[in-house]
Order: sequence, then C-alpha cells, then structure tokens
Amino acid sequence: PAAKRRKFTGTGSQSAIGIAARAQNTAAADLLKRITALMDDFKGFIPRVAEVTRDGKRQEIASEEIAVGDFIHLKAGIQIPADVVLLYATEMKVNNASLTGESDDLLRVVDGKGSTNPNIFEANNVAFFGTMCTSGVGDGIVIKTGDNTVIGLIAGLSQAAEAVETPLSIEIERFIK
Repeated sequence: PAAKRRKFTGTGSQSAIGIAARAQNTAAADLLKRITALMDDFKGFIPRVAEVTRDGKRQEIASEEIAVGDFIHLKAGIQIPADVVLLYATEMKVNNASLTGESDDLLRVVDGKGSTNPNIFEANNVAFFGTMCTSGVGDGIVIKTGDNTVIGLIAGLSQAAEAVETPLSIEIERFIK
C-alpha cells in the first residue's frame, strides 16, 4: 500500500526561508537565555554586606550603599564588593578567576609607591569587584561601584551586544512582511 503523503504547496525558496526563520528565532532565544543566565551569575557576585569606616566609625553596611571614596576593610573569605585601591595590606591575596580566568591567587602589595604599571589589571595594589579575597587583610579606598566597576562594564557590554544582521536575516524579514 502506498504511504499517504502531504502535498506541499510552497516553493523551494519559501521552504528554505521558513526553515531559516525558525533557526534564527531558535538562535535568538538561545542567546537571550545565555545572556539572562550570565546576568544572574553577575548578581551572585554581589556580597550582601561590607565593612567600611565612615565619619570615624567602623561599621557594616549593605553592599548597595557603598560609595566612591568609602574607606573599606577587606579580609579573607569575602568577595570584594567594589573596585578598590589598597592603602594597606597584610599577606592579602585575591583570586581574579571570575574576572580574568586566571586561577592563581595574586598577592596584593602596598609599598607606599603605588603601582607604576599603566595596566590596572596588572597593578598589585588594586582589588576588583566580584573577585575573592583568599587570605590576609587589606584596607583601601573605593574607586568604582556597581555598573561602573570593571566587571560591571563587562556585564553591560555583554548585555548591549546585538545580533549582527546577516543578508539572510534581512531577506527573511523582507519575506515575512
């Protein structure tokens, strides 16, 4: 017995464009899911509280309340809540894996001279938001917070990235309308 076949009324090019349109929609949905997951991961970087000295008083505040210019106290086991230039450090090491992918802990050094390296990522007296203080203690001045931190800028760039319109996507849009 002959198998029953559906009759296709579209042309070959219409069929290809329809398949391409579905593939493009699927790719866009996958990209949106990945970006959403990435942003959720960035939210996990934000510590809940930070220890600062304000008005001569050492106090614990919500991380969202940290401001540029705050004198902040860092210690082993905490995530750095802002970008910080260190003024004091004792055996302080940070793990920048969340930012650079480098898995080795890096010693932070405060020698009174400041870093002469023009690349802030190579400066040995800077700690970045979202990285982990793995040992020691340090105090410093907050230089960037929130979306203005290095990792905040990276997150903003990834969120702002738009899909490039290809000739095929332009043709699909024209065909659909």
